[in-house]
Amino acid sequence: MTDILLVLLKVNIAAAVAVAIVLAARKKVHKVMGPDAAYLMWAIVPVAMLAMLIPSRTVMVPDPGIRYASSIWAASLWPFAAVLVLAWMTGVILMAAQLLRMQQLFMEDVGFRKAGPAVVGFFYPHVVTPADFSRRFSDDERKLIMAHEQVHLERQDIRINAAVAAVRCLCWFNPLIHIGAHFMRT
Repeated sequence: MTDILLVLLKVNIAAAVAVAIVLAARKKVHKVMGPDAAYLMWAIVPVAMLAMLIPSRTVMVPDPGIRYASSIWAASLWPFAAVLVLAWMTGVILMAAQLLRMQQLFMEDVGFRKAGPAVVGFFYPHVVTPADFSRRFSDDERKLIMAHEQVHLERQDIRINAAVAAVRCLCWFNPLIHIGAHFMRT
């Protein structure tokens, strides 16, 4: 249990630092290198998180006294660690339920042709438009909107957003993850 908490803590610290770095640099990168480079900077966050999972090279020197003391320490923390892991798992489930409910409501609007223009569909991404799309927008506006949505399709943004949603669920207690998710979308 304590190992799970330690990994979770390390991953979240790495994610928070990476989000802070991207938030600090994104406007300058956007100005100097363009929007694609600024958007690509968000890849730093999952890379930093995954880097924390790479085991460090360690050399084990046997010392029975240290092993015994560390096992006693771990055993004394077990109930507290179990409660924290249970709380984290509960948060993961509640966050996933909230995001799924929001998606379900949006998809209901798509079904009634009230939502869009937007890209939907994880396995078969496609563009949806509202019923009044052709009345609401001129020909030039419709072409521009569809070109914009095509960029989302080509960049696989729907799958990136799904991965971000998964990270938001796993790191639900980290406010910088949610802030980063918001700014990544904008």
